[in-house]
Amino acid sequence: MASASSECAQTVKGEDLSPPSSGNGHHSKQSVFIVVFEGDALDTALLSVIEPSASKVGSVYIFTHTHDAFQGMIKIGHTSRPIDQRLNEWVECGHGMPRLLDSRGDVRHPARVERLTHFQLVKHWYAMRWCAYHHQAHTEWFNIDISTASQITQRWSSWIQRANPYDRRGCLKGFWRGVVEFLAACKICITAELMLQIQEVEEGLIDVRDFLDDDMLRKEQAKQGLIGGLDGAEAMTTGDRGHLTFAHEIKSENPQ
Repeated sequence: MASASSECAQTVKGEDLSPPSSGNGHHSKQSVFIVVFEGDALDTALLSVIEPSASKVGSVYIFTHTHDAFQGMIKIGHTSRPIDQRLNEWVECGHGMPRLLDSRGDVRHPARVERLTHFQLVKHWYAMRWCAYHHQAHTEWFNIDISTASQITQRWSSWIQRANPYDRRGCLKGFWRGVVEFLAACKICITAELMLQIQEVEEGLIDVRDFLDDDMLRKEQAKQGLIGGLDGAEAMTTGDRGHLTFAHEIKSENPQ
């Protein structure tokens, strides 16, 4: 596993975010930066409680507008209604007909899948122009290729489907809470791919010794005078929970 700091989603770039100036009805042409989810990152998004009113099952979709200004820009959204019905509502923005690029149905906790995808793509997050119809700037647009966005959306959806990580109250279950807290404490970049790999270890599809970074494990073993692969990782769990705690727990039962 490669170590990296978890990006904090604080600002996104946007154009024409201000409402039309009084008198001429025109937008001011400028690039600005706006704050979104200040202080949040993927770890806090994962740990946050899913609201009781949130849809349990729905669809996640990716679309763009036909207007030239939206070339290369995509929007990732979710809905519990038919996707066509939701897309028709975006016509009201006045940027041409929405063009569906990809969609996935029967998604568990679709709002959470959407949110996790947004945070993983934060470097590509881009706010678009002022919407006169909705009296606001739509900020959940991304300047990224459809293939990458679709892949990340699919992986978060698969992780939630396979791991069933949230309990009936919408809280992240203890096993996964420990994993997320460990990754954040060690500044290991959280991604959908990584969470799926951990789930595959839990399912027995990947050996934990192949999953753990050998260099990181050897350094920790050298500090503690330990030798041996998994035994060393398991021995570390007797110390600080911030050091490879889930290497042992990952083999324990993950309540469904």
